[in-house]
Amino acid sequence: MSQVGKRFGQLVVVKSELLRSSGGHPFTKYTLRCTCGREFTLRSQALLRRKAHMCGPCYRAAQQEQATTAGYLHPLRSVWYNMIHRCHYPEDARYAGYGGRGIFVCDRWRGEDRGEAVYSQSGFEAFLEDMPPRPSDAYSLERIDNNAGYSPSNCTWATVAEQAVNKRNVVVVTVAGTSACVAEWQRALSVAADLQEVAKKYSLSLEQVVAGALAQRALGATRVRWRKIPGAKISQKIHV
Repeated sequence: MSQVGKRFGQLVVVKSELLRSSGGHPFTKYTLRCTCGREFTLRSQALLRRKAHMCGPCYRAAQQEQATTAGYLHPLRSVWYNMIHRCHYPEDARYAGYGGRGIFVCDRWRGEDRGEAVYSQSGFEAFLEDMPPRPSDAYSLERIDNNAGYSPSNCTWATVAEQAVNKRNVVVVTVAGTSACVAEWQRALSVAADLQEVAKKYSLSLEQVVAGALAQRALGATRVRWRKIPGAKISQKIHV
């Protein structure tokens, strides 16, 4: 019975040929036309086994559209997924610095309908709704309070330089009621020297280093002389 004119999804059989394989076994080859106009050939068995009754380009376009609609191709999906993975999967290489120390993702961003799963698609949709647009690819997800988890109130976009200021290993120094990390004090004092190295070299505390440098600047010094800071004594040969 001829299959010419029969429709399989987006495909219509426009030609049917009865052929024989090199081993002498008969088979039917169809010429098929997709709704987009493309034509290609398939054996009858392959057509019946084919999951998607459309041509290859239409199938790929449909898959991409489906993925885009579901958010799988969204440029921020990997940001969201990696956030969850490092916080909730112990096998992740970064888990010790996140989930291992109590840093987790809020229920809203994991998907409140996830049930027993770690996350669900609704979590990604909530993440997109809550976060402001990322300024550019140079920005990555950053927690404002580095000891708190990922949530709408504790997350922003930051550059690598901005993130460096918020690392757990940033040392905060308080002098005359003002608290700032070492890097911020260096900028405020307009010095190129590493203040932690200065403290080591002259056997001073960071508070002494900053207070001494501030005192010299207040007196109009254009260059901070570390050895002139009260209590300074060279203990190590460190270049500063």
